[in-house]
Amino acid sequence: MSRSGRSSGQLTQNKNAIALRGEHIVRESPFPPPDEMKVYEELCPGFTREFLDTYKKQVDHRTKLEEMTVSGDNRRADRAQKLSFAIVVIAIVFGCILLYLKIDIAGYVLLIGSLGSLITAFFSGSILRYIERKAKKSRLSQ
Repeated sequence: MSRSGRSSGQLTQNKNAIALRGEHIVRESPFPPPDEMKVYEELCPGFTREFLDTYKKQVDHRTKLEEMTVSGDNRRADRAQKLSFAIVVIAIVFGCILLYLKIDIAGYVLLIGSLGSLITAFFSGSILRYIERKAKKSRLSQ
């Protein structure tokens, strides 16, 4: 849907012949209306094709940047998740070793704390994904 609005003002004075003319155009589309595009095409043959090709290249460029950003975010999240899991597994192993060596309090603290962090990370991630999906759904339905 293309909507355009125009406003113009004119000022003239007799003796010194000062003239001022201004025009303001507002559009909701990146494309000019068809009648203007036809005028541009008459002035510069091939303008419409070049304009559309440039627009398509820009859209492709933005899409590629967005894909790079999303995939980079996903790689970082995956790496952090794997590293966190490795740290928790090591802590659980050390907790079990401490329990085996009869260092009960430290062993239980390490074991329960590690398991608690795993459970917390899982549920907080699930809750954040749920909230994010709900927000996206409400934005799309508007």
